[in-house]
Amino acid sequence: MSETKNGRVWKFGDNISTDLMYPSTVMHNKVPDDERKWACMSANRPEFARSVEPNDIIVAGRNFGCGSSRPASHLLKELQIGCILADSFSAIFYRNCIGAGVPAIELPEIGEMFLDGDRGDVDLSSGIVKNLSSGEIRTFAPFPNEIIEILNVGGMIEFIRRDFELSGSKNSKGE
Repeated sequence: MSETKNGRVWKFGDNISTDLMYPSTVMHNKVPDDERKWACMSANRPEFARSVEPNDIIVAGRNFGCGSSRPASHLLKELQIGCILADSFSAIFYRNCIGAGVPAIELPEIGEMFLDGDRGDVDLSSGIVKNLSSGEIRTFAPFPNEIIEILNVGGMIEFIRRDFELSGSKNSKGE
């Protein structure tokens, strides 16, 4: 995973819940696992999942990821979202994003910087957000190297798996 995300901006408003991102119509084995992502955001942006491209950027308002604790961040990862910029996040959703390997950046009033369809560039290690369409630049606290490493390997599960394999650890039976 690159530390720089560059893509089309998809704008969303305030209070976008995980229920909108991960509709109940695709939960609990109602559709095959590899087809769930196509329902992401379908209630408010039916074209989103089929039109989003790798490294595209979501820009949202306040309380992004509110609602239930559905694993919506995993659908965004499957769609290869580059990162999410929002005024604020639900705490559980924010942690789930980092855990899934999806960069989430809280930046008050970020929605004022972008129009839907603008091109954005986000550098996680330097803490710079650029609107390539308007030239506007904002900064945020850069991600620590440890978080970038978690994101680079694809999330916490892959990070732990990699560290376990690198350490040569044996299983609980000593094998």
